[in-house]
Amino acid sequence: SVTVLEQKIKYYRLLDKIDDPVNLKGDPVYVFSGIYDKVAYPGVVKLNEQLYSRLGATVKTNFNMPAHHGFPTENFGAACSTLNMANYINNCNFNLAYDMLNHLSGGNLTKPVNSKTPLVGQMLMFDQNAFMNFPLSLAVEENAKLSMSEWIKNSMYLYTPEDWDWPTSGLFNLTMPKSSKSLKTKTITTRSALSGFDDEGFIYFPSACANGEKCSIHVALHGCQQ
Repeated sequence: SVTVLEQKIKYYRLLDKIDDPVNLKGDPVYVFSGIYDKVAYPGVVKLNEQLYSRLGATVKTNFNMPAHHGFPTENFGAACSTLNMANYINNCNFNLAYDMLNHLSGGNLTKPVNSKTPLVGQMLMFDQNAFMNFPLSLAVEENAKLSMSEWIKNSMYLYTPEDWDWPTSGLFNLTMPKSSKSLKTKTITTRSALSGFDDEGFIYFPSACANGEKCSIHVALHGCQQ
């Protein structure tokens, strides 16, 4: 129940395992569940709406799509109502990425006219192994800001991928921002089945951002072979 979840949140806060949930007040939250999802049952997912609402977040829900367990797109993936175990992406004639990001960004994004428009930004890969061995010393608040910056500089590297499984036309025609100097060349490796993270993560710089415009950062923790 939502009450049990609230009690767990309070307990973890008392142990200083999580930040104060009061920080969620007024923050946008998007909750999606397809009506045919038999993996993460809609009734369970809907508890998130109640929980975040009680915590004061601005919640938008999407519970009426005839989708199975997957990420809906406008024109890519398996049929919307089927379980696509190849990549868990479903063609639902709906741009969930836009709908979600538009809510999270305040509702002022411009919806893409054509989702088949080629990407003209820059896609890079970074080593995620460092996150699997995060130093506990960085959890000390007075050390966190400076130490985190130093740790990232010494632990994280950006790479130019070599063996993409999809066309790369238009992706690598821009130079990296000056703050990202540690570029190497590395081939994409296969994820360990026992690892919580892939060995590599991916960063996409829209062309305007790569050319110096100020941009927000969206962090996506994907699952289900995406």
